[in-house]
Amino acid sequence: MRISQSLFRRLTAPAVWRLLFLNLSITLLYWGMSHFVWVFFNKFGMLPAPIWPAAALALSAAFIFGRQVTVGIYVGAVLANWLSLQTLLPVALGIGVMNTLAPVLTAHLIRSHMHVNPPFRTVHDIFAFIFFGVLLHAALTATGGAGSLLFAGRAALGMIAEIWLRWWLAHASGVVLLSPLLILIWHRPSLTLLHGRWSEFLLLFILSTALTIFIFFFLNNNLHFLISLPWLLLIVLVWCSTRFAQRETSVLLTTLLTISIAATVMGHGPFASHNNPLPMVSLGIMGLVFAFSALVLGAVSCERREEARQFRQLVERSPVAKLVYDIESRRILMANLVLEETFGTPTRTMDNLQDWLSQICPDEQQREQLAGHWYQLEQEARQEQGIPQIEIKLKNQRLESRYMRIFLVVIGSRYVATFNDLSEIKTFNEELEDRVRQRTDELRRSNEELRASLEQLHEAQNQLVEAEKMAALGRLVAGVAHEINTPVGIGVTAATHLQMKLQEHRATYEQGQLTRGAFEKLLNVAEESCSIIEANLAKAAGLIQSFKRVAVDQAHLEKRWFELSAYLEEVLHTLQPRLKSTPHLVYLNCPPDLKIYSYPGVFSQIISNFVLNSLKHGLDVDRAGQMKICVQLKEDELLLDYHDDGRGIAAEHLKHIFEPFFTTARGRGGTGLGLHIIYNLVTQTLGGQIECSSAPGRGVHFTVKLSLHNLREDSSKKLMPTPN
Repeated sequence: MRISQSLFRRLTAPAVWRLLFLNLSITLLYWGMSHFVWVFFNKFGMLPAPIWPAAALALSAAFIFGRQVTVGIYVGAVLANWLSLQTLLPVALGIGVMNTLAPVLTAHLIRSHMHVNPPFRTVHDIFAFIFFGVLLHAALTATGGAGSLLFAGRAALGMIAEIWLRWWLAHASGVVLLSPLLILIWHRPSLTLLHGRWSEFLLLFILSTALTIFIFFFLNNNLHFLISLPWLLLIVLVWCSTRFAQRETSVLLTTLLTISIAATVMGHGPFASHNNPLPMVSLGIMGLVFAFSALVLGAVSCERREEARQFRQLVERSPVAKLVYDIESRRILMANLVLEETFGTPTRTMDNLQDWLSQICPDEQQREQLAGHWYQLEQEARQEQGIPQIEIKLKNQRLESRYMRIFLVVIGSRYVATFNDLSEIKTFNEELEDRVRQRTDELRRSNEELRASLEQLHEAQNQLVEAEKMAALGRLVAGVAHEINTPVGIGVTAATHLQMKLQEHRATYEQGQLTRGAFEKLLNVAEESCSIIEANLAKAAGLIQSFKRVAVDQAHLEKRWFELSAYLEEVLHTLQPRLKSTPHLVYLNCPPDLKIYSYPGVFSQIISNFVLNSLKHGLDVDRAGQMKICVQLKEDELLLDYHDDGRGIAAEHLKHIFEPFFTTARGRGGTGLGLHIIYNLVTQTLGGQIECSSAPGRGVHFTVKLSLHNLREDSSKKLMPTPN
């Protein structure tokens, strides 16, 4: 039940009825046209029919509607051959097969090798139609028809060639006569002549029709020159194909050939004379030549008109001003509205280029300058070496200055000039230059202010660095002073004790009571006191001497030769006041005979800051730590390694340690300048490199690399050991 309902809905669908109506119409038209031609030709005793318009109908229907009209074509072909041509039904069925397959196949080939919408617009389309639609289609139908007659015994083998030729000529003539007209009318039903040339086409149609009727109906058929007169109609067709579209050409061609065929069938015209044994063959050949020539010339004209239309649209729709003029006559051919709006002149109403140049340049001097540039552009354009161009300032009719860049190219016999209005670009560039100039001035002032601020910051930084250096020196002085105070105090106490003993023994001596034992006791006290005073004064003198040398070197950076190992020991000796109150130890490993020419105060500051930084930031007070200083020579470098076994530095802080004012102990009095001072002393004063590696809980390791070239007095002196 559901299947029957679905089938019923499909059969009653509007598309099915439209398809049925289309095939029925094709069948009736095919059979009706065939029957009319057969009756008409039979009336005048010319059989079989020398033209078969039904073949054109079948090809046109297959081209327009495709394979959906196959049934209609086949039924129409069978009816035409069975009922009208009185052939046997089996023969009609065989002829119908080829008369159906040929148009369907050739229509598919034509559609795949030519433009469908619109058709017949190019020479390639015409050749595709002639080859597939005329030659191949007619050959297939002629082969099928002649073969069917031979197979059915209706034609002898010796007559096959003549039957095939007549059949081919009939179908070819029918296709070339009607198919282009039917296809073109289907694609464009409304009649719109080019440029509104109604009167010209109507006059041409009337004259050519009258001339054809006169040649084929009213001239004496016995005139020998009459056979060449119909070829004069080719001139009319050439005129029509070059002036009008393909559809108008097909209308005129079909009309002229229909009149010619009708007259020839009736026995009139040059092709029906007694000198022409095959009138329809000659007429068919003339028709093929006429159709091929008219269609090809029409396609060439369509291509040229299409190129001209596209070129005109390109000029008119161009967003820039364009002017086209003839090379020889210098006549203006076309111009777009942008050009007129740019210069304020009605260019399209002018004929001569010189007049237009005079209009756009009211100033005579400027006009002469433009004419000279224009002549140079034309010469360069003819040489075809690139696209010549000029930039010139012009004033239009409104006396507005315009900066124009003009390009000139040669296309065929025409010059195409393009005008690029650079006025807005020039104005924008000038405004942009002013803005850039203003911004540059502002940036220059800002840079000067920043430079001044930076100099102030550098000065403040240098002052802070010097203050830190002096503070470090002050701390060193305080420590040394505290250290010297002990031996000096002991010496003063011993001297005071000795003085008291001397005063006591003087009084005893003056009273005459000094005994030998008391005197010996005094001598022992004096000897012991002198020893104490001498030892403590010597100790104080040593501290003072070491401090003096280190302090002088730190205060006055002067180069001199010094023993590095002994000097570093003196530096560490001056740091003993800070070290003796801690459980930490410092180890020095340096070649004893190493003598360098450099700044000793710099080395003192570097080692002092290393040690003080470790005491303050790295080492714990309640756990004994170690600080190691190792100096060694490696190739052409002097390496100074310093490391401790303290807390280490976190990874996020390690990359900032040499930056000024960076410290993790700001709350405990840290200034963040110690390592920054070391970095500047190593890199700038000594011309070396300093690196740091550390990890939390693994201490810190500094590596100072100094070139030996910088540690010599001059390039000729070698590194010298200390003389014995």
